[in-house]
Amino acid sequence: MRISVAMSVIALLGLASAARGQPPRAALYLEGGATLNHQAGDSGTTSETYVTAPGGTTFGWLVGGGVAIGKRASVSVEFSSTGTMTATEPSRYFTTFEETRRDRFLIAGVRYVMPASRVLAFEPMAGLAITFAEASSQATFTDPFSPHPPNPRVTHDLNPGFGPAFGCDVRVGGGRVAVVPGVRIIRSAISTGRYDDTYSPSDREISSIYPGGYPEWTTRASVAVRVVF
Repeated sequence: MRISVAMSVIALLGLASAARGQPPRAALYLEGGATLNHQAGDSGTTSETYVTAPGGTTFGWLVGGGVAIGKRASVSVEFSSTGTMTATEPSRYFTTFEETRRDRFLIAGVRYVMPASRVLAFEPMAGLAITFAEASSQATFTDPFSPHPPNPRVTHDLNPGFGPAFGCDVRVGGGRVAVVPGVRIIRSAISTGRYDDTYSPSDREISSIYPGGYPEWTTRASVAVRVVF
């Protein structure tokens, strides 16, 4: 499996190198690709006294584009998504929480181009990220002396998060098509969920507030294909 992935990467790099030539003086580029995202947090089944939001490493995607504002800089916008993170957390009072979360990031920033050769350039960037989280949880109960059916699964309304994002891309290819691996570090702090008014006050305490401990940072590796116009 690892050998086949490595061969695929080498083939993509070769394709980008074959497209080299005089780098086009472009005003616009578009790109899309795959991401590997990591956030601190529980995954799988983990017993917790105080329930926390799920985390882990997931595959996702990104799309983006940019407009040149000079020979060595551009304004860029990218939209990306993690995969769905899940966790099962047995907690206090014979209650087990089944949780899911997926984060989406809108990042706007400035990218600076540092050419290393005709077919290779480093592109550090910095900007502002807005994080949109999609989350749900369900509480089930295991008290043998007080049987209780599971609560319905709740979809939580989380507030958007705002924070800085920074990283670096490496453009491989000097023509109009290039392969662009990169990394991002995103501060994605989000406040916990709001009450869901469809439940009674007693149920709210158990199921209608998304658990605390939301991760503040997301790290992301990516590989994209860029087309220059």
